[in-house]
Amino acid sequence: MKSALPPIKGYLPSTLIEWEGKLSSIVFLPTCNFRCPFCHASHLVLCPEKLETVPFEPIAAHLRENKGWIDGVVI
Repeated sequence: MKSALPPIKGYLPSTLIEWEGKLSSIVFLPTCNFRCPFCHASHLVLCPEKLETVPFEPIAAHLRENKGWIDGVVI
């Protein structure tokens, strides 16, 4: 039985901030049980149903096209 992926609510193709010294992509998933006052993604926590769901295939295609450049994916 294949498990379903959670909905993806955001994608950042490249960042140098999230993983020090590495070029990474970011996949944003909805909901979180923390309520950090400094969270920059509170919209993902408080109202994810208002955000568009990003299909996985374009993300996978981007990662395949940039294989060798993108060091990893931050979730």
